[in-house]
Amino acid sequence: MNMNKHAIITGVSSGIGECIANYFIEEGIYVFGIDEKISNNNKIEFFNCDIRNEEKIIEIINNIKEKTDSIDYLINSAGIFCYQRKRFN
Repeated sequence: MNMNKHAIITGVSSGIGECIANYFIEEGIYVFGIDEKISNNNKIEFFNCDIRNEEKIIEIINNIKEKTDSIDYLINSAGIFCYQRKRFN
């Protein structure tokens, strides 16, 4: 187990980000999760934020820096799915 490892994962509430977070937790990695949708996973330290909000992201990073001095994994998986995307010619 990697009890002293830390990860930041964006898009942690669903999809790929949620799957990665669950895997990391099983491996004993401490997860800081960032998403604008509230996560139901109480095993992560969750921060509610739209990652386009630079001021809020800086606040979150400063908060994380107070808790640990190293991040071993950074997974940027936040995104949106648009099923009616315009096609360009």
